[in-house]
Amino acid sequence: MTEARWSSGGWSFDYSNARDEGIDLVLHVQGAAPVRLGVTDRTAGFPPIPGANLPPRPADSMSFQWGDTTLVRKTFVF
Repeated sequence: MTEARWSSGGWSFDYSNARDEGIDLVLHVQGAAPVRLGVTDRTAGFPPIPGANLPPRPADSMSFQWGDTTLVRKTFVF
């Protein structure tokens, strides 16, 4: 699923369920200023933490929306 929308500050684009090899994104822009592109990966769950022995979530509880999520963000300037 894809969705692009304008918010105060720029365009936003969401792509869900990408294949392991990723996606190709082609942008056509005009202007003299550099283009900043922020990319965020949102993955369900937490990565393993070396040396940590964290108990699993109790069976009778659940996370809230976007809880237990790992976010990794990088900004590119072209």
